[in-house]
Amino acid sequence: MRLLHRRPAPAISWSDQEMFPHRLRRGDPSFYVDPVKPATPSPAEETTEQEDTADTGVTEFGWTQYDQDEINGTTYTNSIEVSSYNGTNPQMVIPEEIEGQPVRRIYYNSFYEAEITGAVVPDSVLYIGENAFSYCKSLKSIDLGKGVQVIGNQAFYEAAALEEITLPDSVTEIGVGTFMGCTSLKTADLGSSLTGIPAAAFANCSALESVTIPESVKTIADNAFEGVDSALVIYGSAGSAAEQYASQNGFDFEAA
Repeated sequence: MRLLHRRPAPAISWSDQEMFPHRLRRGDPSFYVDPVKPATPSPAEETTEQEDTADTGVTEFGWTQYDQDEINGTTYTNSIEVSSYNGTNPQMVIPEEIEGQPVRRIYYNSFYEAEITGAVVPDSVLYIGENAFSYCKSLKSIDLGKGVQVIGNQAFYEAAALEEITLPDSVTEIGVGTFMGCTSLKTADLGSSLTGIPAAAFANCSALESVTIPESVKTIADNAFEGVDSALVIYGSAGSAAEQYASQNGFDFEAA
């Protein structure tokens, strides 16, 4: 296996409109549009991924190893990033290690439109890239490992069959539109460490009945729950940002 240098972490790029025309405009948190299917990888990229999996016997996942990888301000050595799923089992289980090295990152668009009904993310994963599970139309459940810290923009966009989500207490950040268009989502528990709920995070989650927001959340974007039925019940601490948001936007609030 070739040892590669760290690829820059997936991050929102305000100038990269060809690859990601759906991203928010800088300075305009109220603006969003539907994403489009990402560009098809070049043959060279596909060949590299296929060679990596063939060399190691890890045939279900495309992956890359980095000698250094910075995630959420911490530098790690010998990290694995998974970038695709080639298996046939609709219950996808991401391995905790590949070639004896920890899987710490899920690359952006990794499982775009994957025909999976369930997914297990191991405790070793710290970062889930943007659009990682977008348009996984049959994805009903996902088990997020206890190590996940950051979930990127629109990571679960239009995962229309997803019924519930529980963020582990390790998650401090979710991206713009993370669960936008999850029209079957009924309950969401946002853990205990999340610091904010950004624009369109749960927009158009039309079946959402309850969301538990921790006291650690200090900011909630005005349109975070745009398109959600007014019957939504928000659970949180008395006097918190969650209670204030519920009061200002016509949602019921219950102290938890």
